[in-house]
Amino acid sequence: MANLRRIELSQWLHWYSAVALIIATVLGACPQNALAQSGENAGVEGRVFDRATGRPVRGVLVVLRESIFQFPFPIPQRDTTLITDANGFFQFEMQQLPGTYPSLVARCETPRGDVESTLPLYSPLRAGEVYSRTFYISLPRKYTSCYPR
Repeated sequence: MANLRRIELSQWLHWYSAVALIIATVLGACPQNALAQSGENAGVEGRVFDRATGRPVRGVLVVLRESIFQFPFPIPQRDTTLITDANGFFQFEMQQLPGTYPSLVARCETPRGDVESTLPLYSPLRAGEVYSRTFYISLPRKYTSCYPR
């Protein structure tokens, strides 16, 4: 019985992923200006630090992900990516897609494995405002930066 439920769940997730991909493709084909709520941009900035040392981490891939929340999983609509500088700093300026909620993902690749951390922003961005977030990631010992991309 347990195997039967796993197969049904697996098939359902497969179908759900296909529907999400179709929706994302259709929305991605729309011009951004038609989706923007206003002419003014919002900003998201911050820094990434090593949890153990407190030092900034360079080379971290930071993704600003806009998703529509739909039970049971959020459906990603648009990802914007940046790489942190030598001070661990990142800065996004964007017009948010209507009806989406943003989150930040910090991903660092090292020879000993990948490290990832996610921070939700909890509410839609307001035009003209700058939001600040700080990430603390746990790098493997003896590493101070991520693989260059």
